[in-house]
Amino acid sequence: MTCKRIVLNALFSLSLFMLAGCGGSDRPALAPASGIVKLDGEPVEGASVTYHPVEGGRPGSGTTDAQGRYTIKTFQDAPGAAVGDHIVTVMKISGPGAFVIQGDAPATAPSSSTGESDGSDSLSEIPLIDPSEPNQPEIIYDVPQRYMSPKESDLKVTVPETGSDSLHLDLAR
Repeated sequence: MTCKRIVLNALFSLSLFMLAGCGGSDRPALAPASGIVKLDGEPVEGASVTYHPVEGGRPGSGTTDAQGRYTIKTFQDAPGAAVGDHIVTVMKISGPGAFVIQGDAPATAPSSSTGESDGSDSLSEIPLIDPSEPNQPEIIYDVPQRYMSPKESDLKVTVPETGSDSLHLDLAR
């Protein structure tokens, strides 16, 4: 009987140990990550900021407000960025070409003078830009293009385990 009890206790303990391992998350450790984006010393409003983990993994992103402040969010339910080193990209474009994805581009950005939707919200209705076509609508790069690619951007941050609200990004033309 004693041997049977030992085996049962061992199996019970093993099952508890295995259950403790289940339900865990494969998400990386996240920490609060925020700062201010400035271009030539002025805050940049409406820019998309993306943290690309150097070690790989899911990027985090945020959008700047009127003061240039951004907060990174990697997962919908958990703000923060992966702890460690990141290459940072910043993107902000405008102009009529910023709103066109494919084909024959409209002369102006899609909008409604009344501010109401005309019911045609489908992305499939937005034409793609064909770069070989002349007279494509202008795309204005409000932030220099070199900051838009992880391969070209020289912006780097390290997110400490404790997080930081001073991961400021100073861009120059």
